[in-house]
Amino acid sequence: MLFCTSKNPHLYRIVEKEVADPKVVAENESLKSQVSSLKEQLASASSGGAPAPASSGGDDSAEMDRIKAENKSMKEQLSAKFEKFAGNYSDDPDKKMAELMTRNAVLETELENYQKYMKATTKKYEKKIKDLKKKLKG
Repeated sequence: MLFCTSKNPHLYRIVEKEVADPKVVAENESLKSQVSSLKEQLASASSGGAPAPASSGGDDSAEMDRIKAENKSMKEQLSAKFEKFAGNYSDDPDKKMAELMTRNAVLETELENYQKYMKATTKKYEKKIKDLKKKLKG
């Protein structure tokens, strides 16, 4: 016989008591391994790993909990990636505007310098290619 030892219907703890049928014992072991596998997948999904696969049938509340955990994990990952690019600016609008204008000026200067570098480098390599073509012909 199998007995439920939890008062909460979502937290079942099954205890085996003198089960004579080997099919029932084998099915119970199979279900235990599936439960442990699903728990590992849930833990992996909630810690930022690959999402757990959708269960076939089963309890809707368990599926909802899994989806909520996956959603929370994805939101945390997104905010972590966004923070990397967002920058730390002041909450004061005027100060933030000044910080952004300064950043913009710095980036424009960097872009101009990079464009000059690329123009000079392109000319240099075009000249080198021309010289090598002359050597091949001559």
